[in-house]
Amino acid sequence: MGRAVGFLVSLLLLVVGLPSLSYGVPAFARQMGASCNACHTPHGFPTLNAFGRSFKAGGYTMVGAEQLISEGNFLSIPAVLNLAVVGKLRYISNSKGNPKTFWNLFDEYAVFVGGRVGPNAGFIAEGGTEAVPVSWRFVFPFDVGGGNKVGVFVGSTDALGASYVAGELLNTGAVPNIRFAEKDVSAILNLVGNHPATGLGAYFYSDKFYVSVAQFVPDYTGKGNDVEIKNFATYARAMVTTLVSGWDVGAGVQIYSGNAKATINYGAPVPEISTVSTNSGNVSVLVPVNSATVNAKAQITAVDLQAMGSVSGKPVAVTASFAQTGKNNQVGATTDHNGFSLEVEAGIIPDRFDVIAGVLSYRDNTAKKSYTDTLLGLKYHLFRNVQFQLNYRNYGKAKNNQLLLMLFTAF
Repeated sequence: MGRAVGFLVSLLLLVVGLPSLSYGVPAFARQMGASCNACHTPHGFPTLNAFGRSFKAGGYTMVGAEQLISEGNFLSIPAVLNLAVVGKLRYISNSKGNPKTFWNLFDEYAVFVGGRVGPNAGFIAEGGTEAVPVSWRFVFPFDVGGGNKVGVFVGSTDALGASYVAGELLNTGAVPNIRFAEKDVSAILNLVGNHPATGLGAYFYSDKFYVSVAQFVPDYTGKGNDVEIKNFATYARAMVTTLVSGWDVGAGVQIYSGNAKATINYGAPVPEISTVSTNSGNVSVLVPVNSATVNAKAQITAVDLQAMGSVSGKPVAVTASFAQTGKNNQVGATTDHNGFSLEVEAGIIPDRFDVIAGVLSYRDNTAKKSYTDTLLGLKYHLFRNVQFQLNYRNYGKAKNNQLLLMLFTAF
């Protein structure tokens, strides 16, 4: 571990003097003909600024310098297919567990394709090492004047949750893939967490207010699966955004409710663990199954806040969130938990070097035990689209101290 830390420190010292000559040009930056920081905060991708929120709420349809192929009202698409590759190289060291140290090579590797399909249609798909996308969204936005938009959407994801399908806009961990730190301590991220979701819904967006409502089931349509939906759960999101003394401030609430029921018909038989009685007793075996039944109650409430601005010319971001999962909740990471988190990121050297600190305090109400997690982190931006992170997180429940070193890149 010491050699890994020494290597990272040496690398940071080597690159700290390099000028900011290169800018990220992932899929949407290509469509817009703009730098990554047109949509992302000074703290780096994937966190969104006000323009980034507007672009996403516009269904990825906004274009800039890129040439369009058009045919009156019948066709309007970018002349070049917009692609991006995102990958993470991670080294992790734990004080407890087995193995204690390991590498994640190309962790969360993904190829993104998306952008404008037409004036009122946009698309994004994320694929991994397999041929089918692991997350995708179709959005149909309509401008209703004054910069306001209404729209409908449909989507599916293997892990990013109902908030992904509904088009989450804040950086509070309300959707797992938009967070400030790799080992973020957001209460929403940690207590709601990753879960599959397939659904559809509608939204309204303005520069002051956003509301999105989705009907969903906690499962995924990829790999040739057919989802026979019998009953939806509901995800509702409302938030307000405003400028306060030059600070971009947003606050909102998320509510998951209802009982989702569906039958998943697999494209090919899937192995499932089953218990079989034998003369020697019960044994667990893998048997192929062609379908599965989903019957899940959703009982989650979350409140979040973010504020992004500057102090003495240095960029600063503050996020806070509260999450509570019900006694009968079957969606996401926990049941009968509640917790609060606070996190701060400050750009010590603007556009280059950030420090991060955060705390998560939560309670397992079933076990009647409370825990506290803490996070300290460093972030170095080599270029707009290449960053190094060092995260040191203490997990109170597991009594584990974890060190993470990561190279995060998108191009």
